[in-house]
Order: sequence, then structure tokens, then C-alpha cells
Amino acid sequence: MSHSILRCCTAVLVVGATAAVPIAASAAGFAVTHQGARGAGHAFAGGAALAEDASTIFFNPAGMTRLEGREFVISLHGNDVRMDFTKDSATDAIGQPLSGGEGGRIGQLSFIPNAYYHQQINDQLHFGVGLSVPFGSRTKYDSDSIFRYQALESDLGIINLAPSIAYKVNDVVSLGLGLNIHYMEISTLSNALDFGAICFAQVDPTTCSAQGLSPQSADGRVELSGDGMGYGFTAGALFDWGETRLGVNYRSSVDHDLSGKARFSDVPTLFSTQGLFIDDRITSEFESPDALSLSIAHQVSDQITLFGDYTRMGWQSFDELRVEFDNPNQPDSVEPINFQSQDRYSIGLDYRRSDAWTFRAGIAYDESAARDRFNRPPRTPDNDRTWLALGATWQTSESSEWDFAYVHVMLGDDTPFDRTGGQGDRIVGSYEAAANILSAQYRYRF
Repeated sequence: MSHSILRCCTAVLVVGATAAVPIAASAAGFAVTHQGARGAGHAFAGGAALAEDASTIFFNPAGMTRLEGREFVISLHGNDVRMDFTKDSATDAIGQPLSGGEGGRIGQLSFIPNAYYHQQINDQLHFGVGLSVPFGSRTKYDSDSIFRYQALESDLGIINLAPSIAYKVNDVVSLGLGLNIHYMEISTLSNALDFGAICFAQVDPTTCSAQGLSPQSADGRVELSGDGMGYGFTAGALFDWGETRLGVNYRSSVDHDLSGKARFSDVPTLFSTQGLFIDDRITSEFESPDALSLSIAHQVSDQITLFGDYTRMGWQSFDELRVEFDNPNQPDSVEPINFQSQDRYSIGLDYRRSDAWTFRAGIAYDESAARDRFNRPPRTPDNDRTWLALGATWQTSESSEWDFAYVHVMLGDDTPFDRTGGQGDRIVGSYEAAANILSAQYRYRF
């Protein structure tokens, strides 16, 4: 087999392991909307105008001017994603039926923490810092499923440290600014490699079969891991007319420079002797989407407050995933993603039952970042989703509060999928998915 031919097919196949990052079923793409339990109770309606605890550092730092003294907020969200796939057809590179099941339990249970600290400097100036997970998720397909050549296990997350300031210009206008310091970690992105299909595509079936290489009969595995840093900003404004508040917030995109390792296993001698599919150092870049939010909060009475929010995320920045290898024998791997910008709409209300108890509810509609069934990688089988949310605040003392929330997220009953992987395998079918998210939060003012 010629060296140039092997270089060509390496570029096609290694990309299967790097074919995008996994779904976070609570939000489009793999964004994580859950950044506080209080807001979760009304589906984060009014996020940039809410400004009722220190989690406003994430949604709109200008909202800190509505807080007094010092406070600390910590929350935890348990996200249980249920995802199933129903196959219509599945074939390998030469049109044979793919062996294996439909993926098993694809969605995974994950826990999302947030923590925020706010301190009032004087009547006009406020400082805060937030620690959050704005992006990340986990998915896992059975190792012998029909998806094995496109995706096996995916586990990643981005941690954001956000020092922020807010300035009260006058009784109506407040401004806020924050620095976003991202640490991105890809714990694993893995898939199987069909070395038989590689050989059939680049040599000839007779020669390959004589060496025991035929599609689905000589599988290997590749696993990628890596991490890196990135920096961005948040800028917001809050307009407070007493009974009505309007919030505007912008979070910039963040460029992440990633480095890590590629590990290969069960590589046939035919390939390893050519210096291909060997353990190697890798580099990549990822640009997280920017986001613009416009929110409103209106107090109808002493007991009822209404909220609304519109958020647009610029997922169009994620058009491909490119991985470079230190090994000169392995060219760049490029996987087209072709995400699109998406919109999110939400409305909700608070009902203040007493000084101790406030109840809330909300609904949201979150558009998909995936363009269509052909641009829906199995690590990100995204679709439009609907949120139904309930929550409550329990004020136990003047300084302490507990918030609780439950959110049920429904993806479309039929999420069509028609994807040809880098190794020539094609899978056609549909996903069904839902998520149940429980949130708890403690707030302490001092």
C-alpha cells in the first residue's frame, strides 16, 4: 500500500473520533443554561432583568446594583438525559448491514455546579465573581452498536471564572462588565476504526481479505483527550423603573486553544509500519458561541411578577472541528459541523405566597443549532426543545434562603438522523430524547 494513499485515508478516518462535542439536552448545541436554581424555576425567563441574587453575575452583571451588602450563592443541578435511537437502516462502507444494536442508553447523568459571590463596595459600585459551567455534556454509545465508527464515548466541559463589576449610573441605569476565563477539558472523545473499510477503499478487496482486513472484521479504536484556555467578556445594562426592569446582556465568543493526545489501539501492522495511527500529540481550536439576551421583569402586584426573555446564540461560529497532529504522516482531520445561530424564548412568573415562600413557573422554547438531519452528528443530535419548569424559594431567615426547581425538557418526538461517517458507514433513523433536571440552591447574605 502506498504511503500517500494511507495519508489520505487517515485524514478521512481519524475525524470520526473528533466529530463534534456531545449534546447537553437542556440547551441547544451543548450550552448549559442552568446557572442558578432560582432562575430555573421559571425557565430562566427574565434572566438579564431578574437580578434577585448573585447569579446575576452570569446573566447580567449590571444586576448586582440591586443587591445589598455581601452574599454567597451556591447551587447544584442534576441533569438526567434519556435518549433513544430507532434505526431505519445502517450499512457499512460497501453496503453491508452494520452489525450491532441501536446504541443503548446514550444520554448520561451529570451534575452541574455554580457558585457566586457579590460584595457592595459603595452606593454605586459593586464587585462579584462567578464560577460556572457554561458548556459541556456526556454521551455514551454501546461499544458494539451501529454507531461505533462515528461515536462511542464523549465527555467534556468548560469551567468559567468570571470576575465582574457593576456601576449604578443613576436610579434607572446600571452598567456591568465581566471577564470570562474559560478552562476547557475534553476528558474523552472516542470511536472505533474500521481498518477493513480503510483497506477496501484504498487498495482492493482481494489483497485486503488475504490479510484478514474486510469491513467490520478488523476494528481498532481511537481516543482523544485535551484541554486549553480561552478568554472573553460579558457586558450588560439594566434599566429599572421600579415596577418594570429591562435587561440587556452580551457574552462574547471565546477562542480556546487546545492541546492533548490521540491514542490508537488494535492497529494492523499494515498501517503501523507506515507510521500511521500511532499515539500522538494533537492541537485544535474551538470558538464558543456569543450570546445576546433581552429580558423584562414586570411586577403586576405585591404578589405576582411576570418575566420574559429572548436569547440568540451565535452557533454559526462552530462550522467545523479541525484537529492537527504532530506526526507529519497524519494530515489535519476536518469534520464539518455547520451549526446555525439559534433563538430561545421564555416566559414565566413568580407568586409571592408569604414572606417565607415564593412559587414560580415558566415555559421556554429553544431552537436547534443543527441545520437538518444530514448535519446532526451523533455526538450532538440536537433538535428543537420545550421546557416546562416549576420552582420555589424558601426564606428561612433574614440572611438565608433555599431555592428548588424542577425542569422537564422535551426534544422533538422524531429527531431525524441521516449521517454518513468518515469511514463510509451510513446510519438512518431518528432520536427521541428528554431530560429531567432537579436544582437546589443556598443563598447566604452577610
